[in-house]
Amino acid sequence: MDLKNYFTTNEIKCKCCGGLPSNDYTEMYERLSKARIQANTLFIINRWYSCKKHNDEVKGVPSSLHLTAYAVDIRCTNSVERAKIVFSLICNGFNEIIIHKTFVHAGIDKKNTVLTLGMEM
Repeated sequence: MDLKNYFTTNEIKCKCCGGLPSNDYTEMYERLSKARIQANTLFIINRWYSCKKHNDEVKGVPSSLHLTAYAVDIRCTNSVERAKIVFSLICNGFNEIIIHKTFVHAGIDKKNTVLTLGMEM
């Protein structure tokens, strides 16, 4: 499968400092690209990597997967799009999915082998 460059460095980097994660996030990038292909809908990334300062500013949890670039927030504005995104994320091994009113949070938590679904509307 050809994993086109669906996501740019600007989408990955921290919104406050422009920093990129120091760890390898290739698996995250590949799974997210496959989910994007399967969903056949645009994934607009609101947040991918966050430095500790930015994570604190947005009131993220101290163990946020955004700190290692293993979580993304994907903009989502309607139910059809939301269903396509969530289904493709589950099919591609994302095990932390929280559905919000305007975005879907998706992460790969290697410490947790169980799918965690949540909704905050």
